Amino acid sequence: MVNEALTLAGRETVLWIGGTGAYYPLPLVLRRAEVNELAGDWSAAERDLRAAVSHADGSGSAAERIDSRQRLSSLLQGRGDNREALAQAEAAVSLAQDAGDDQLAAEARTALSAVLARLSEHQRGLAECRQALAVFREKGDQRGISRALNNLGVILSNIGEYGKAIDCYRERLLIDEALGDRRGVSTACNNIGACLLYLGDRAAAREHFQRKLLDDRAIGHKMGLAVALCNLGHLDQLDGRLDDAERCFQQALEIYRGLGDRRGTCVVINNLGNVHDARGEYRASLDCYQRSLVLAAEMGDPKGEALYRCNIGLCRKQLGEAEEALRWYDVGIAGLVELEQYYDACYHLYDRAEVLRQLGRADQARASAQEGIRYAERSGRDDVRFDLQVQLAGISAADDPAAAAAQLRALLDEHVQPSRRAVLHQELYELTRDDGHRAAAADLYHGLLAATGDPAYGRELDRLGPGGTQ
Repeated sequence: MVNEALTLAGRETVLWIGGTGAYYPLPLVLRRAEVNELAGDWSAAERDLRAAVSHADGSGSAAERIDSRQRLSSLLQGRGDNREALAQAEAAVSLAQDAGDDQLAAEARTALSAVLARLSEHQRGLAECRQALAVFREKGDQRGISRALNNLGVILSNIGEYGKAIDCYRERLLIDEALGDRRGVSTACNNIGACLLYLGDRAAAREHFQRKLLDDRAIGHKMGLAVALCNLGHLDQLDGRLDDAERCFQQALEIYRGLGDRRGTCVVINNLGNVHDARGEYRASLDCYQRSLVLAAEMGDPKGEALYRCNIGLCRKQLGEAEEALRWYDVGIAGLVELEQYYDACYHLYDRAEVLRQLGRADQARASAQEGIRYAERSGRDDVRFDLQVQLAGISAADDPAAAAAQLRALLDEHVQPSRRAVLHQELYELTRDDGHRAAAADLYHGLLAATGDPAYGRELDRLGPGGTQ
């Protein structure tokens, strides 16, 4: 398909040069930009789109001026130039409003909401997207509804509303399947998979990511293929298959660099840092996080900057540089909270509390954990909320072991999941040295290891030492 597209691009180049109609060249150059983007020549696509904007400005057609700016804005987002992408998207909305065309305005608002999602301007993005969606529904524009639902789902996911986001993506998936839009189906599968992963359903997430991988490979969509590889690599890392994860990330990095996609390159370098971190290669992971931070700052990606600062804090913590770790955590977490990125902020507050705990600053550690619990509850991160509650009991144990044990027993009454009950029994054993808790934890870990094969449970058994039944 890509080879046929490149042949078509060559023919359109001839038509573009020899075209004589006053309006004829613009659709051709837009089509050529689309083909160049599909084929991975993003620099050529950007040149074409900038030429299209210039020609559209001279044509007097509001629709062409808006369309060319939206396309350029979309490409610039992919390349990580979010500031200019926002300027182009806002210009398109202004042009549509001046033209008094509801349909054009809805399309422009949909495009603008995508940039706002990248820049973490969530409330403004939701307002623009919902306004556009209402117009598309009124007009029965299925493709418009699909695009608006996708962007609405992205923003809802960014603020932790994963169930609502999945509803948006599933409605979009049905529309795109009916329209025969394979690229749209691929994107919907990816986004559903991401939400399922956030909700802890790894198996279902992997099914959606693998479907995306196959679809994007079939249609020759390079950027989509890189996204699928990144997501599958992340799952491999979570499952402890670090070599497989690294291979996926390296393949994705090669694609992103070939496309000139700075944002994708930035994310994958960070992911490789995570693999190094999981192997205990902290200097290598620090180098990756620092490189990602530089790229994020160059692109104007505030969420990325905040996340990479927190990751640098984690490296400093693991290298034994506690005060330096706190400095990075404080700046990074403040950035995440300012952007309302509570999903990410809560678990970095857990790490920050651990550093403070190691330094003997119990009151500050307790405050950090309590703040993390609030954000975990706000973003629906029950897994991190549980970890923070256990951490809070551990902080209390230094001054009041009886109160800490009472907190852990209360959590034991609340939670039924075997993995959480194993953790609580283990914590109670370490606090009280009651062999009954050690045996209960060991039995649960043996069952979890047999059911999942996850080596992490084997490591916890090693920590417990002899005891328990099988």
